[in-house]
Amino acid sequence: MTASMLDPPLHRTPLRMVMLVPLCAAALVLPSTPAGAQQASRGTRDTTLANGLEVKVLEDHSAPLATVLVTARTGAFTQRPDEAGLSHVYEHMLFRTYKLDPSKFDEDAAELKAVYNGVTNEDNVSYYMLLPSENTDKAIAQLAYLVTRVHFRDKDLDEELPVILNELARDAADPDGRLARKEDRVLWGDSWYLKDPGGDSTSLKHVTLTRLEEYSKRYYVPNNAALFVTGDVDAEDVFHAAADHFGGWHRGNDPFAGDTLPPMTPLAASQVVVVTSEAPEATVRIEFQGPGLDRDPTAAEAMARLVDILNDPGSRFRRDMVGNGPFRELECDFDKGRSAGTVVFVGTADLARVTEAARTLSDTLNDLTAYLAGGDSASGRVRNLEDLDLALTLEEGATLAPYLAKLWGRGEFLDLEHPYDSNQSKAADVLGAARKYLEGRPRVIGVTVPGPLAEQVRTKIQAGEGRR
Repeated sequence: MTASMLDPPLHRTPLRMVMLVPLCAAALVLPSTPAGAQQASRGTRDTTLANGLEVKVLEDHSAPLATVLVTARTGAFTQRPDEAGLSHVYEHMLFRTYKLDPSKFDEDAAELKAVYNGVTNEDNVSYYMLLPSENTDKAIAQLAYLVTRVHFRDKDLDEELPVILNELARDAADPDGRLARKEDRVLWGDSWYLKDPGGDSTSLKHVTLTRLEEYSKRYYVPNNAALFVTGDVDAEDVFHAAADHFGGWHRGNDPFAGDTLPPMTPLAASQVVVVTSEAPEATVRIEFQGPGLDRDPTAAEAMARLVDILNDPGSRFRRDMVGNGPFRELECDFDKGRSAGTVVFVGTADLARVTEAARTLSDTLNDLTAYLAGGDSASGRVRNLEDLDLALTLEEGATLAPYLAKLWGRGEFLDLEHPYDSNQSKAADVLGAARKYLEGRPRVIGVTVPGPLAEQVRTKIQAGEGRR
């Protein structure tokens, strides 16, 4: 599975590379729990400061590197209908307003030999630095200054909005990226603003300094934030540094007290989306509205298991779709969300078989009985183990901390000490809870094809869906 096929787009600042040590040296070593830990939990050492800031440390002494990240539980899911992209603008603006000098964060990071970035997604916004571990304390101090001493100015907003729009335009230049975004907009309809971290030229016009300040006071408070540190560090040292640099951050009101997530707009009927591309093969992408972690947690867990089974290289589903079917490759994913998640099937096929591939996959997803007859025996891999493999890869790429922050933002956390799920026997009992989100349910079917084929392919796929 390639991240580019399935991962939803994350909106981030341009990466600043001023690191002077090799980045590929880091590799995750699962830690044993150190003596004297304040709280041993899922492969980390955790503490919570008096102001409510959670601090999570994962030690890895295989290379003299560390990642320091601060994250807030906000993002697309906290946006209003007319302000998609607000959290993304805020992320950009923090770097501009650091010490009231747009270039100062970069200069201070260069002194620490650090790579840094900001990432906005549906459930959280994060700011992180990767650097030699000897500079960890200074990185914690720099990020503390970034998020706790905020002063917005009109000129910064005026200068940064064109940068953000250019960033969005670059994302839109890729046909697969355009397909994913167009499908998402169709899938979520009037609720799209709760899923769209980036925004567009229309919604970004509604972002004002007043709104940014209101947003800051509500969501950027320590009791709605966490500090993650991974790498060649000592947990006790991190705890002390966190208290020193974040301890003066004043606790705020619970931003979600008395708040309920608005219901997501259901998809009324299946729809077809076609994006033109001159690539020599077609992308086929089918999306469903899936269960949400807050509204249907049992079904969300079941959907994660179902994805494991369908992705298993030895499964009948894979054989029928790829080995003996019209796809060159095919993967499925469940991107969990609070109110609702997104179930995505993405594959590639020869242009001559694109309609066949779309129809075959859509028909198959209306009746999964034959593919699940073996229950969990169809897959020796379960969610936590897949997450562990992903974590190993991410640490090698120095993005483990952002990944863990994303899990934290949506109310989960990866169990690195116990990656094997000991309760596999229950999976078959709950798979029905996942299937109800797929079988017979409206879906968005998307393809990329050359322009001359677009209308013909659209008509044929729609005709196939109309027969149901």
